[in-house]
Amino acid sequence: MRSRVQTLAVGHEDPYPVRRELAGDVVSGTTSPSATHQAVGVATHAALGELAELRDELTGPGRTRLVLRVAARHARATAASTGCRVGAQHVAPMCSVAVAMFPPRDWVFCGAEVPAGDGVADLVWRSSQGEMLIDEVKVTGLARVLEDSRTRAQIDRYRAWGRSEFGDLFVGVRLLALAGPMRSRWYPPTGPSRRLVDTERWSFEW
Repeated sequence: MRSRVQTLAVGHEDPYPVRRELAGDVVSGTTSPSATHQAVGVATHAALGELAELRDELTGPGRTRLVLRVAARHARATAASTGCRVGAQHVAPMCSVAVAMFPPRDWVFCGAEVPAGDGVADLVWRSSQGEMLIDEVKVTGLARVLEDSRTRAQIDRYRAWGRSEFGDLFVGVRLLALAGPMRSRWYPPTGPSRRLVDTERWSFEW
């Protein structure tokens, strides 16, 4: 299954050129707060794809150093391509929260930026029992963003894709709110969402 959904260009200098190019088109030449926030999101998503690949190394005292090193590298790359002032101090805290929220260690990382219907799933995971999980990552913690119609439509597309692609092995989508983890939501394959912290899909390993 890994080869089927893996899209992260491991070993390439920049495995997220399309995301950075799109962000550059939007925010290049401006330093507005919204532009900077979007650039932080770009760098965070890119860093998380790499950190998920390096998950076996995210243990012990070296974990913080690795997160900082990866976050700093992607912050520099995003700043260079967008013209925004994005630093490790913006990206590393988001990455630290996301790493703490990775699924339990018996889940295997399958890929980042995985084509999912007419969108791309941020992170895809597979359990030791073959269950498939999608993580949609948001750097915001604002309820108006997490609960707006565009976000819900995005999650519904991923749920439809997951059901079609994986059938009964698809367990759902976690909407991870990195700036407000307690606002994160759990979306099963069908039906209403719930607070992630109230479900068995909540995971937080600080």
